[in-house]
Amino acid sequence: MAGRITNGCSEELSEKENKDFANLAAHLGVGEAPASSRAKKHAYGTLDKDESEKPSTKDGDSCALVPASGEQLEVAGPFLNFLGCNPAHGSWRASVLLVAPPSENRAVMSAQPTMTVLDEGKTTNVEAERLDEYSGWVFWRFDLRLYLGGKERSVQYAFHAEGVDAERRWSFAVPGRGQRWHWGFFTCNGLDIDADVEKFGEPHLWRDVLARHEEAPLHAMVGGGDQLYNDSLWTAPSLRTWLGGDGLHPGTVYNDDERLKQEFSTEQRQAVSDFYFNHYRTHFMSRRSLADALASIPQVNMYDDHDIFDGWGSYPPRLQDCPVFQGVWQCAQQFYYLFQQHTTLERSVKHGDMFGPGQARSMLRMLGEDMALVVPDTRAERTTKQIISPQAYDMLFQRMAALPDTVRHLVLVLTVPIVFAKLPLSEGTLKAIDSLPAVRNALAKTGLGTALVDNFGHAQLLDDVLDHWDAAPHLAERKAFIKRLQHLARARGLRVSFISGDVHVCAVGRLYSRPKLKHLRFDHRFMTQITSSAMWNGPSPEGFVRMLNQTNTAARLSQRTQEKMLRIFAVKHPDWQKMLPRRNWCEVVPFEDKDGNADPRSHNALVFVLRVEDPDKQEAPPETFPTIVPAYTRHLRGMRPAVRDSTLFTKCFCVSPPPVTDPLEEY
Repeated sequence: MAGRITNGCSEELSEKENKDFANLAAHLGVGEAPASSRAKKHAYGTLDKDESEKPSTKDGDSCALVPASGEQLEVAGPFLNFLGCNPAHGSWRASVLLVAPPSENRAVMSAQPTMTVLDEGKTTNVEAERLDEYSGWVFWRFDLRLYLGGKERSVQYAFHAEGVDAERRWSFAVPGRGQRWHWGFFTCNGLDIDADVEKFGEPHLWRDVLARHEEAPLHAMVGGGDQLYNDSLWTAPSLRTWLGGDGLHPGTVYNDDERLKQEFSTEQRQAVSDFYFNHYRTHFMSRRSLADALASIPQVNMYDDHDIFDGWGSYPPRLQDCPVFQGVWQCAQQFYYLFQQHTTLERSVKHGDMFGPGQARSMLRMLGEDMALVVPDTRAERTTKQIISPQAYDMLFQRMAALPDTVRHLVLVLTVPIVFAKLPLSEGTLKAIDSLPAVRNALAKTGLGTALVDNFGHAQLLDDVLDHWDAAPHLAERKAFIKRLQHLARARGLRVSFISGDVHVCAVGRLYSRPKLKHLRFDHRFMTQITSSAMWNGPSPEGFVRMLNQTNTAARLSQRTQEKMLRIFAVKHPDWQKMLPRRNWCEVVPFEDKDGNADPRSHNALVFVLRVEDPDKQEAPPETFPTIVPAYTRHLRGMRPAVRDSTLFTKCFCVSPPPVTDPLEEY
């Protein structure tokens, strides 16, 4: 019988845990996978032990640790970042970033560039702020402050700067003051180490984003984490040596006290900083469609683990707190703030209207009069025991409680979904994977590769599970967070929804009252969870997703709250009714009739449309799966909202369901 190691002692697995492990093996084909001696396949090609500091750049993500010899250095950007709007005052704010390469002419390089803005026939020059410099490259930030007019309009901009075509024009849309916003959401915008480059090397969905933007301008694009994959930083020689391996196979550092005490060396800091900087500047410019979208649709981004490296925040304290991990984290922070937020950690509150205790920085952005986007930082304070600190929760709820009375929809961007399928494995089974080398090696030979075994000799499946809100250490925090949101929704008349990524499938989950109400618009506990992932990376292994589809049913969160995953794919994909392993992004639009007018029966609803790629016809228009979310409507005082008859009741007593007259009546 298999065993696990607990505090140095061997302990047998329970009968249930053995069964769990057998089920996992059956779905993943552990016992059938042939042994393989080939080198691990990176998103950048196959790396051998004797390769230099710079991984191959010919495939996949096109990342380089250092610029290639003879590389023509070009300006990175422009990148457009949305900072917020105030509908009451009619103001709209954004920033634009240019990253200029070194110049032989120091006077030219240090000259301050200008941006010209053309708005309704009026031309304005905007001076640049020198945000930072790295290896001769200069980060130039431009602040945009515009007004919200009576209707949507297009604003153009151009640059007078070295290396930028002065004739080139970029444009973006500014919505009208009372207009309901049209926006998008994406995650997992890169390739991980084991990605199938032949199949998923091109991010075709960005072309779909631009096509939708051409048809009806997108007012914002929200990046919900993993805007790029930085996991390959561990292939740098100085980090490979610290890992105790070649950077391609699981190392042994997790069990080596001496290496965990080693300081983050100057050589390591230089290699890691070079990696992050060059990966950002090349990745965001690596595809024309991606670069065009980043320049023409204002972005709202929040990092997740892969923006740092896989699993950050969910490792045991001995790893998480060691000097090398903390040194890598500082480097990742620096370039995340520069490239994705157009600021630094120290200036983030002033520059970007960010807030949070310590190093945590969350955001709240108004998307028109009736919608607020809340983006908590779930990485800076994450440990194996908490996701967000009590102080950060208090600051979040203070901001949400102070929202204008016009807000009807509150959308929380949680990088990892808070309502999702439950993994049918006990923690004991996962610890067995973590503790037994033979099991780890067997799992590494399946199609999952490093999805189960990480570079640190630690079972990555356990880290991935600990990353989720329903992991045992986070259950109490999850329940308290949802309960607090329910109180806020009822007190302020808000409809709370969640949108997330991370898991490489698309899905829709739901929280709702027990007993279930007939009309969900009266239910303050009704909260929809949209999961949209991945934009570029490949989907999760089909065997694993099939297991989740088959084993997940509705569950009780509390005495008054139920949760479940919806079968929104059942008609088109009967084998993937609740979770669909396909690349996708999400478009968010106001509920309108066929003529584009607000439907008087819509109850101020939002429509979340999952746009899903056909893996065999990646350049074809995607399939669409809409989910309608009505605003919360308080029922009249002294009246209880109608409770819906259960399906079992109607079947047993042959009761015909009443005709549906409300387009948003629960289905």
